[in-house]
Amino acid sequence: MRHLPRIFENNRAWAARREAGRWRRLSELNVVSQVRELSRLAILASARNEGHPVTVHGWIYDLHDGLLKDLDVSSGSAP
Repeated sequence: MRHLPRIFENNRAWAARREAGRWRRLSELNVVSQVRELSRLAILASARNEGHPVTVHGWIYDLHDGLLKDLDVSSGSAP
């Protein structure tokens, strides 16, 4: 057990990448969940019932690489 801190220190960069990956995935799952929740709002249902095309789409911006990622999740009607 005494060697565990040394192993962690030797692999700190790898562990940090793994942690960042988990946070990135958790953020993506949050966006997917928010798309679902937003699409259930009464105001959006009302707009759809009145014939207004409403689509909620999930994208996420990555602060590390500056890219906007399309999560390929949508809810609603296309215009």
